[in-house]
Amino acid sequence: MIVDLKPQVDLKSESGLGSEHFFICRCPRRACRGVVFVEFDLLNNHITAAYPYPSTSAKQVPKAIPPKVREDMAEAVRCFAVNAHKAVVVMCRRILQRIASDHGITGGDIKSQTNRMFEAGLITKNLKDAAHEIRHFGGFGAHPQDDDLDNVSQSDALSVWRQVNQFVNDLYVMPAENAELQRRRQAVQQKPKT
Repeated sequence: MIVDLKPQVDLKSESGLGSEHFFICRCPRRACRGVVFVEFDLLNNHITAAYPYPSTSAKQVPKAIPPKVREDMAEAVRCFAVNAHKAVVVMCRRILQRIASDHGITGGDIKSQTNRMFEAGLITKNLKDAAHEIRHFGGFGAHPQDDDLDNVSQSDALSVWRQVNQFVNDLYVMPAENAELQRRRQAVQQKPKT
């Protein structure tokens, strides 16, 4: 029997460092709930690997997000699962460009598209600043550098991914959730009182 999130088997590493543990547990994602084998670094408190790799698909991303953006988000998750951190930040940069295009902002480079999204009032200054960092890191991942900027770490990829999620949440998910709440409130208010 496998219990949610709590490891059923804890096999300590024979490396002598004592910080690596291996667990068999159930995936906490509602869309998955499958049994996974996890390598966990206790010293740094994070999962270093999980098997099998997630088979994240666009169907698992909220429907409020346009299909092409959902596909790119799912691909970024799959890249993260195989420690392809450069690919994650490149996909995040691509997601930004898809968002701009989805809002009718095309032509020019991603820098000008980001600035035009801000000028149009689609994004806040914080999101504009985040978009420029996502753009830079996406460039580091996509283009070879001789200054070590192309060494994208797991931490870098996770930070960029979180920024992109904030973008998507603000532009698609929250407006859809707010519209649904408004619809439900109005439906209740329109019911005849008895």
